[in-house]
Amino acid sequence: MNAATAVLGSGRLGAAVFLGGMVGALARYGLGVWVAPVAQIPVATLAANLLGSAVLGALAGAAERRARRGVAWAMLGVGFCGALTTFSTFALEAFELLDQQGPVVSILYAAASILAGLFLASVARRRSLAW
Repeated sequence: MNAATAVLGSGRLGAAVFLGGMVGALARYGLGVWVAPVAQIPVATLAANLLGSAVLGALAGAAERRARRGVAWAMLGVGFCGALTTFSTFALEAFELLDQQGPVVSILYAAASILAGLFLASVARRRSLAW
């Protein structure tokens, strides 16, 4: 096994991650263009992260139910959700909210993002396991 194979798995898995990541990145960009901030709250980042949490939760449940993570997981879980969601943008925007609107708004945004993301991932995973 060479280094590239060790990092990417098979070429098929690497291609799946690439394709999913491309679609996820374009979806993230589209959300940023389509969804305007509301009262300076970065709604597009919140929407991307919550959508990604729900999709990844559902995928995790499906993978758990099938006891494997294959090409679909690589494409949708790693590629799409990995590119769609963005912790770095979330962190920067929470910090910017701190500067612009103070600690209450920043903390509420961060707490809502984290708690809602955990809730959606959990609910989607449980629903996926029940299918």
